[in-house]
Amino acid sequence: MKLEALVKQYVERARREPSFAAAANVLDDLARAAAVPFRGGVSPAPVPIATDSLETSIVLSRASLVPSARVPLVMPSAVEIVGVLPIVRSTFAAAEAGLPDPTTDDVQVSLDLNNQRYLTQAGSTSAGSTPAQFVTMSGLASNNRLLGLRLDNARPEVGFTWRWKTNAAAAPAPWRSAIVTCVLFVNYLDGGR
Repeated sequence: MKLEALVKQYVERARREPSFAAAANVLDDLARAAAVPFRGGVSPAPVPIATDSLETSIVLSRASLVPSARVPLVMPSAVEIVGVLPIVRSTFAAAEAGLPDPTTDDVQVSLDLNNQRYLTQAGSTSAGSTPAQFVTMSGLASNNRLLGLRLDNARPEVGFTWRWKTNAAAAPAPWRSAIVTCVLFVNYLDGGR
């Protein structure tokens, strides 16, 4: 019998018969069930607990492989960013019919705080090159990691810059143009808003 069922039965009977709670054979059964390795289980996806969502979007044209302009998202007061939902949707331009739809794996993003501290950084892939501040958008998703990033100043600003994840000499991008969005899940600190 599974541990969960044994514990439920144990608790119900122990409430009715307190002497049952100390029975050696019952405790042995519980101990054996607890020792069985947990196999075939699934960890639920993490879900950030947030009181608000803030969102910013741009259209990323397949014609340009240069990074977008920085898009600031100013918070009205101090916040804790608990998670991110990156979204990429094709613009469905008729001229781009037949091209594949881009995904969050096809777009990179750079996040900064107050245009100073970068929250994203990828290691360099060639000797002597400097690290880039861009990472693949899918890596920011809350199902990959929860943030818990506190921004304590009065009006914090997160800056977003996007680009295609492809060789800059390969213009245009091999995907349809896209609406690129980042949703931040936030909790306002100290009753702010």
